[in-house]
Amino acid sequence: NFQYDVAAFFTEYKDMVRRRLTEVNGAFLGESSNIGKVEVKGIEAGLAYQPMSGLTLSANASYLDSEIVETADTDQVNQVGDPTDYTPELSYTLGVNYDFDLTPDNPAFVRVDFNHRDKVTYIDRSSFVDSALNLLNARAGVVVGNFDLEIFATNLTDENKSIDPYQGWANANRTRPRVVGVSAAYNF
Repeated sequence: NFQYDVAAFFTEYKDMVRRRLTEVNGAFLGESSNIGKVEVKGIEAGLAYQPMSGLTLSANASYLDSEIVETADTDQVNQVGDPTDYTPELSYTLGVNYDFDLTPDNPAFVRVDFNHRDKVTYIDRSSFVDSALNLLNARAGVVVGNFDLEIFATNLTDENKSIDPYQGWANANRTRPRVVGVSAAYNF
C-alpha cells in the first residue's frame, strides 16, 4: 500500500510588512514597515508506505525559496535577494508507526518520528545566528476497554536550541526540554 501527495506553489506579495528595530534615544523600539515585493516558490510532498500489515513508514517534506525581489524606497534594512524572515528552506518529518493487537480486545501502537527544520533568519545584518532544529519523539499506546493509554517522550535527545533567531538579544524562545509522560483518555 503506497500513498503520496505533492503540491507546488508560487506566491507573490506586494508591499509585504515586516517588523524591524529602530534606535530612539539609545533604546531599541519595534516598528512595522513595508519591505517591498516578495516571491515564494515551494513544493510540499508526503509519502506513506505500508510494507506489511500494521507497519507504516511516512515522510513529509517542504522546500521553500522565499526572497525579496524588490525593496521599497523606505526600507533601510532589506536587500534584494534576502530571504524572508522565519522561513526555513527545508523542513521534513520521518515517521515509523506500528499497529498491533496486544490481545484481540486491546489494539496497541508504537510510533517514532524525527522532525527537522532548517535555520530561520531575521534580517538585521548583525545579531542573529543559526537556528536549525532537529527533534526526535516517540509514543506507544494501547486500548484497554474504554481507555486509551499512552506513554510518550518528546525531544528525546534533549535538544536545547532556539526555535527563533532572537538569541542575539538573549530572548529567543527555546525548545522544550525532554518530556516523558503518560496520558489516558476515556471514551464514552
